[in-house]
Formats: sequence, C-alpha cells, structure tokens
Amino acid sequence: MIKKSRLLPSIFALLICLCSGAQAAPQAGGTKLRVEYTVKVESPAEQVYRATTVVRNVNTPRLRLELPVYRHGIYAAHFFVSNIFDLKVTDGAGNPLMFFMTHKQTWEVEANRAPEVRFSYSYRAPVLSASQAYLDGELGFFTGVHFFPMVQNRRDLPAAVRFEVPAGWAVLSTLKETGDPAAYTSADYDALADSQTMVGRFDLTKFEVDGQPRYFAATPAGKYSKARTDELIEILTRIDKVQTAIFGERPFDKYTYFYIFKQRVEGPGPDGLYTLPEIQTMNSHMHIVRPNEEDSQPARLLASANHNFFHAWNLMRMRPAEYWPIDYSREVETPLLWLAEGVTRYYMTVTRLRARYGTRDDFMMRLNEAVTDIERRPARAYLSMANASVLAAVRYQGTLAADYSYIMGGHIVGALLDLSIRRDTDSRASLDDVMRLLYQQSYKKGRGYTTDDLIRVVNQVTGRDYRGFFRRHVWGTEVPPYDEILGYAGYRLEKVVNERPSLGLGLEQKPEGVTLSGVTPGSSAAAAGLERGDILLKLGDLDIAKSGLAGVRELVTSRKGQKIPVEVRRGAEVKQTEMTISVLRDVDYRVIEVSNPTPEQLRLRDAWLKQ
Repeated sequence: MIKKSRLLPSIFALLICLCSGAQAAPQAGGTKLRVEYTVKVESPAEQVYRATTVVRNVNTPRLRLELPVYRHGIYAAHFFVSNIFDLKVTDGAGNPLMFFMTHKQTWEVEANRAPEVRFSYSYRAPVLSASQAYLDGELGFFTGVHFFPMVQNRRDLPAAVRFEVPAGWAVLSTLKETGDPAAYTSADYDALADSQTMVGRFDLTKFEVDGQPRYFAATPAGKYSKARTDELIEILTRIDKVQTAIFGERPFDKYTYFYIFKQRVEGPGPDGLYTLPEIQTMNSHMHIVRPNEEDSQPARLLASANHNFFHAWNLMRMRPAEYWPIDYSREVETPLLWLAEGVTRYYMTVTRLRARYGTRDDFMMRLNEAVTDIERRPARAYLSMANASVLAAVRYQGTLAADYSYIMGGHIVGALLDLSIRRDTDSRASLDDVMRLLYQQSYKKGRGYTTDDLIRVVNQVTGRDYRGFFRRHVWGTEVPPYDEILGYAGYRLEKVVNERPSLGLGLEQKPEGVTLSGVTPGSSAAAAGLERGDILLKLGDLDIAKSGLAGVRELVTSRKGQKIPVEVRRGAEVKQTEMTISVLRDVDYRVIEVSNPTPEQLRLRDAWLKQ
C-alpha cells in the first residue's frame, strides 16, 4: 500500500507556479525578442527611402539579419544590397556595433547582448518594375523583401511596422491595420516579406465581394476615371466569384489591387534581369500599365487580374514542395512551374468563359497561341516541361539559347487534362476537382506538393493511372496526342504553313535612335555584321534616323527575298553593309471542329466550355 505524501500537493503547487511564471515572464518583463521596422520616405526628389530595423531584448552575443534575395513568383535572385548606402548599425544609445557580411545580403552583428540593436540604411529606388522598390515625387511602392530583413532566422516572429511619409501622402499596405493609419503589424516573417505597400497620392476605392473588403488603388491620382474604375471593379468582382468557386474558399480576409499607370523600364534593368510589369502576393497584386488609352482599357487589364488573382491559391498558397517553406536565401528550382504558372494561364481562359468575358472562339484562340508557341520551338524536341520549369531563372534573365515556355506548355497540359478527366468521368469531375483536392491535401495540411502528389490526385479523381501521361508529356518530350484528346469534344488540330519576311533582328525605339535590340544567330543580319546595340540610320530607301520605324513593315513585306542596303552607327563610326530580307516558313496550329461531331462529343464540349 502506497501512502500519500503530504509533500505532493506542495510539489504540484510549486510546479504550477514555476510553469505559470515561465509563461508569464516574457510578457511581464518584456524579455521576448521583439522587432520593429520603420520605412521612411526620406527624399522623393532623390528617390531615396530610409529603412530601419530595431531589435529589442537581443540577449545574444551575435545578431543575424538577412534581407531576402529570392521569393517565389520572381524566378531569379535579386541583390537589393546594390541599392543600399549609408548603412549604420548601433545599439540603443547610438554606439556603433561591429558587423560582418557573411553572404551578399546577410549581416552578423556583434550585439554583445545589447538590449537594443538598430540596423538602418538608405535605399535608392529609381527603377519602376514589379520586382524593385520605387519612389518618385508622387508615388512609392515596395514589397517586404526590400526593407524587412529577417532576424535570427526567426520566421515565427511577429513584427510592428511604421511608415513615415510626407504631408499629403497616404499609405496603403497589405499588412494588418491598427488604429494608427501609419502603423501595421504582421503575424510572422512570411506575411511580412509577402506584403506590398503603396505610399503617395493615389485614388482609393473600397468595395466588397460577398461581404469581404477589397481595395482598388490607382496612381497617379486622377489618372483613372471613375467610369473605368467602376467597369474594372465589376470585372474583378466576377473573377473573384468564379475562381473562389473552384477552390471552395477565400483564404484571405481582404484583397488589394494596386494599379500604377506609368511607363516602366522595358527589357533588362540595371541588375541585368528583365523588369516585370506585375507581381502577386497572398492577398494582393500590382500591375504597372503603360499610360496610354489602349492599354488602360479595363478589358485590356482583364488578363493580368485574372492570372494574378488565381495565384492567390495556385503558387502563393498551393506551392511546389521546393517552395515549402520559402527559402529566401537563394534561387530555388522546381520542376512544377508548368502547373503553378502554366495551368494558371489555362484557368485565365476558363475564368473568362465562366465570368462571361470571353467566348469559345476566344478560348480556342488562346489555346492555339499556346500550341503554336510550343510546337514551333526546336527546344521542344529535347527540353521537357518539367526541365524548362527548372530553368525559369535562366529564362527570366533572357539567356536561354533555345527557349521553351513552361507557361504555354502548362496551358496545353491543363486543357488536355481537363478534357481527359471529363471524358474518364462522364463530366462528373474536371480539372477543378484536381486543383481543389490538391489545394486541400497540400496547403491546407501545411506542406508543398510534388509531381507524385499531383498524379495521385488525378488518379483518385479519375480512377485511372495517369503516370504514363506525365512521363511522356511533362517529364518527357513526346508530342501529346492532340487529335485523340481534342476529339473527345469534337475537335482536331490543323496545321497551316505560312511564309513571312524576317530581318533577323529586333528594333527598339530609344532616345538615341532606333536601336538593334538583338540579332538572330545565323540570320542574314548576323552575316552582314550587324550587332546588338547598333543605331539604325538607313534601311533600304528609308531614312530611319529621321522617320523612325515608320514604313519598316511595308518595306520588309514588299522586298522579301531581296537584298537591301543598311547603314548603322556603332559608337562614333558609321558602317554601310547590305542584307537579305529572309523568307521564313512557319507552321500555325489551330483547333478546329471535326465534321459531324457526335452527340456524346457535343455533350462533353458543352460541359467543358460552358459559361
């Protein structure tokens, strides 16, 4: 028989006391690591921000701060440190602290257990691109990766953020609001790095979709009319409802649309990477729109909004396993961008149909574009969709010798999978079911997905084994059986041979004149000794230096197959040569209706292309 000890209640009480004290101490004594960020618009005229990170309760010999070089959705490393100057690291009293760079954007600070470390730098932001921070006299825009370094590799740390802007400027951020319009918070570092913020003078329209708030910001203020804003908001609302129905939920509590109607930098930026017109996050997207009448039409903005909103599920949350968790320190490759980006493009066309902003002809036109783009490319014979996905960063840098678009390839696979699933299930299921189930089995369970996960879901939905399909057409380079699968809906693929003239070079109008933006290897332009960067002065009987590109198209069409004189300026030297306007033979691909489709084919077609 065991006797009860009088000591047990006292021991239990002591344990409870100790446990309670261990939990309460950080709150009462303020000993938890705390981080606060401030972004100040320091000089709009000089396009300079000041970013400050304050870390409190450090209590370690060294403190590590890491500015991201990579985020999914922008498929190459960016070294924002090239924009940083006047870096200062001090303790709370302003005394300098020694620091060392262990990587290009990682700093190790000798904190010496200082109660407070202040890490501050100025940041020059002259390039308007979705991948860069930007600032001018009326507008600032940036994402979290530009100004918020991660502290001690602590992804779990909540943070407070404050924005300091000139008088008359407003702030709009995707971060969580507080009662102070200049103060925001984030629950963890991933939310912080994912955030987007606009400061300046802009028009802001708030609306709701099914009771949930939406924000539409347009800058410069007064640029976008109320009539166009209302029309675009109607488009955004329909897209929202259609795509939410696919996944069955909205995984965000608000969504923000940032539209900047300014001319961005075209082509490679100062870091050698191609500048981007748009970028998406988990609860927002931004689009830089050329400020002309045609490009700013709401109907022209449909494609970007369509694509980026779908990414709120596919890519930003439902992510390939290589992106889970996000590694901010290096470029990350995945063989699944054909799904994350390409199937998203396919759903752009599906959404247009279901939202009644597109017709079946429009749907087929975009499928034709994808098939033509892929089947024309020599690289499709040796570069699979999965391998092309891995090369995304190389493609982004514009340095692939033979390109192959995993986006266009993914569009095709999305369409063929959708048709096959509908045929296998007598239209009881579709690609929608695969996307929804993959979302539930990956993101909702806190993990990324693999190709095997995708195949398992497709097999689960259809009751068939699709591994061979993926091995041949995604991992491999075998041309899909277009006529067989399109035939399920009463369509087939037609090839049309076209002849077109070609100069074998690219032309770009720049302030210094019409410039050769590229010369195709092996072309007559290359044989004539023309080089990228040459300034074109004369082409045939056209005085390009005076008239620009006017008449070039007509000249090339009328003189195809003939030699013409060419004059260029290279540096201080003027060169004369001649070249032949080549005749290229291309194959266009068109999805057309078979003659006399069966009732079964028509039923599947109607289910596939229903509005």
